[in-house]
Amino acid sequence: MKTLQQLREGSRLSKAKLGRRFGVDAKTVWNWEHGQPVKPLVVLAYAAAFGVAEEDIDVIIQRYPALGWAA
Repeated sequence: MKTLQQLREGSRLSKAKLGRRFGVDAKTVWNWEHGQPVKPLVVLAYAAAFGVAEEDIDVIIQRYPALGWAA
């Protein structure tokens, strides 16, 4: 499973461009990619934007414990 940053970079998107898609700035995208707290809907939207399968979302949650979800 790829990290959030690898998904973004694999799509050749800058933090700023991805941020515009989500209505946030590049710093917020950086925060997400580096484990800062993220709302659950953001992770689901990120997964959908990059075609991450639903079963792989648990892997994202485990990699980013700062999300505050119990695995």
